[in-house]
Amino acid sequence: MCEPRKLKKEQTFEEYKSMAREKVEEQEWKHLDVNEHWHMMKKVMMETAQHICGMSKGRCRHKETW
Repeated sequence: MCEPRKLKKEQTFEEYKSMAREKVEEQEWKHLDVNEHWHMMKKVMMETAQHICGMSKGRCRHKETW
């Protein structure tokens, strides 16, 4: 799970924005349909966020042990 609170910092957000823009410009978009375009865009955003923000462990699902 990506840590979105880190994107609230202006410097981190600018770094994310520039890296995402570079990745979008590298992709070949001309021959993709709408669904493929969306999946490619989602992949770019998720990979960039993971690289810039890192990953969290997520919330604990079980508060008690069995």
